[in-house]
Formats: sequence, structure tokens, C-alpha cells
Amino acid sequence: MPLRPLPALGAALGAVLLVLPAVAGCSRGVQVAPAPQAGDPACARAAGLWPDTVGGAPRVETRGGDATTVAWGDPAVVARCGVPSSAPTTDPCVSADGVDWVARELTDGVALTTYGRSPAIEVLVPAEHGPAPLLAPAFTEAAKASASSSSFLAPEMRCETAPGGKRLGSRSSSRSTRLINRWLSAAS
Repeated sequence: MPLRPLPALGAALGAVLLVLPAVAGCSRGVQVAPAPQAGDPACARAAGLWPDTVGGAPRVETRGGDATTVAWGDPAVVARCGVPSSAPTTDPCVSADGVDWVARELTDGVALTTYGRSPAIEVLVPAEHGPAPLLAPAFTEAAKASASSSSFLAPEMRCETAPGGKRLGSRSSSRSTRLINRWLSAAS
């Protein structure tokens, strides 16, 4: 089943990512559209650092993209480098190994997008793989390679702050905590 953002998140996610299982003849693999900024040299660096496994799932063949798009398991966890950087948001944000990730709930999983890095990496995690934030550390090396220090957004563009030093969504602090606690309790 394809990963689709909730209707309200459609505009926020930008370009549509098409993830479909292969059904034609001998052609196998997961269909993945490359991200708009996939040609950025930083994405080539990230592509060399994709993990071999994610959450114990092995890498699977992809079609339609390039080395900047990759998938693991069935249903596939899909990552692609070159998505636009996120603006400040009240969506839940988690930090893993020094990389900030914005987590957006989808109808059938979660989209994790690096925050404060350009170009950004997007990881689509089907609900069957459990709590998405627990998979984020697998992408640390690729995420750090996808942005040089000169391409980081301003220091105030971190998970915990928005421009002007305000907390990201004081309304969302309890929402983020509830969402992360739900993910963690589902994992135990």
C-alpha cells in the first residue's frame, strides 16, 4: 500500500513521493521517485552512507530513482535525499545522535525529515515497522553527510527553538511528548 500523507500534510510534504510495490513481469523492487534536490552533491555523499539494514530489515531493490533513493524491508522503509528543508513547525521533533528530525504522522506510518539541514533527507516508515524515531539513528551518517557546515540553517533552527528563540509550538510540547511516549510504548 503506498504511503500517503494525511490531507492536511499534503502541502507541507511538498512533492509527492510515489512508493509502489513492483507488479510487472520480472521487474522487481520498490518504485521511488527521486527528490527535487537529489542532484545536490551533498546527496551523493549521503548515498554512499545509507545503512545496510534498518530495524533489522535488509536493503531492497528500488526502481525509478537513483543512489539517492533507497528502501529496506517489506513493507518498505524508504529514504531519499534532496527534499526541501522544513520551515519552523509545531510538528513533533526528535533528536538522534546530533541530527534533528521532524516527525509527521501519515495515514499508514510516519515521515521523518531532517530539520536544520539542506538538502534534507526524508524517511518514510510504515506503521508495521514500529516507532519511527527508533529507526532514526540508522540514518545519522547519511544525514550528517547530506549537509556541509555551510549548508546548515541558522543555529536557532533546531528542534527545540524557532526563529526569535521561541519554543517550537508550546502547544506541541505536550503533543510531542504524548506522540513519542505512544511510539515508545508500542515498541515495548
